[in-house]
Amino acid sequence: MDVKKRIVITMVILICLVISLIEIKNTFSFFLKLRDEKDYYIYTEEFVIESLAKETGLIKENDLEFRGIDFYPDPHPYSSLEAFNALENLLKIQEINYVQLRFFLYQKTLDSNQVIYDQTQDLTLESMITMIHQAGKKVSLLPDLIVGEDRDYVASLEPKDINQWFISYGNALIYYAGLAEACGVELFCIGNEFHSLWPEDQRWRHLIYKIKEQYQGLITAKLNCWWQEITFKRTLTLDWLKDLDIISMAPYFDLTKKLNPSLEDIERAWFESRHGNQNIVKQLETIAKTFNQKMIFSEIGYRSTEGTSMEPWNSEDKVPRGEKGREVYSPEEQILATQALFNVFEKESWWAGAFWFYWPTAKSEENDRSWAIWDKPVLQVIQDNFTK
Repeated sequence: MDVKKRIVITMVILICLVISLIEIKNTFSFFLKLRDEKDYYIYTEEFVIESLAKETGLIKENDLEFRGIDFYPDPHPYSSLEAFNALENLLKIQEINYVQLRFFLYQKTLDSNQVIYDQTQDLTLESMITMIHQAGKKVSLLPDLIVGEDRDYVASLEPKDINQWFISYGNALIYYAGLAEACGVELFCIGNEFHSLWPEDQRWRHLIYKIKEQYQGLITAKLNCWWQEITFKRTLTLDWLKDLDIISMAPYFDLTKKLNPSLEDIERAWFESRHGNQNIVKQLETIAKTFNQKMIFSEIGYRSTEGTSMEPWNSEDKVPRGEKGREVYSPEEQILATQALFNVFEKESWWAGAFWFYWPTAKSEENDRSWAIWDKPVLQVIQDNFTK
């Protein structure tokens, strides 16, 4: 065969090969398009069916973004085997989507300028964060500042040198923001009930800015509860709240005026509280709308004792304080107060959910009157409302 014939045959073969490749490509594209169209119609059909189901009430959409439990190291520390076993039990609750952990900071007195953080807690925190994520749930990381041996209340912090305190505290927060980022934590709290320090607008703005350099998740700050309207009005002046991603509240508000209240009594008290008949719901809504933010209750719970809806914050044996105080185990009032909160706030579009205080590191003893919810009837109430 001469050279010319070989060239012609080779060219014919190449042309046939190109045509074949073009046909294969067109056929493959056709099937891809057919598959996409089929998937589109399947998706559309499912979407229409789901929409009709929601409109007819067959499916109820859960609007709560935060269905959380506060995992608190009591009676055992996080580093204990008991704590890891308790966390394992907590993670079995399907209805929750968030678990809140605390990292602990320390200072000697309320007027100290130095905040100390203990890095030996890091490995335990990292391990627990991994456990929570592996269970398909998210993490909130909250600072818990312990002041002195008597654990003085941080709402009364008065550092001698405010600049030095913020430098020291800021270093601790930036360090744990880095840990939160490395571990993929979804929500990071920059402050925990620092009532006396909240007016430091520029300092909180600067701290938020520095934390955002380290951390890409959501940032919040846990504000205090109050019983005087002046505190609510002062909260409206905290312009730095605009720099947060979401506002947090610890709403341990004094509610009812009497012992053994009904569900309706507790619900009504949110609109007419025992101190000056304040409309707490309206006040919280005003805060959320003023700063154009949603609000979560990053810590809320009720003790299983009579009087808990009168003074939810009270940790003393007798509730409420004073001569009328009693020491009576009452899982019923814990249940009523919890259900009342859901009944009142589930209607509010600015409310994004709650972290219930608290899941202990061991089951409670019989007739326990603490805020603990593990193995108590109130846990079922929380689960039912999280799945509404």
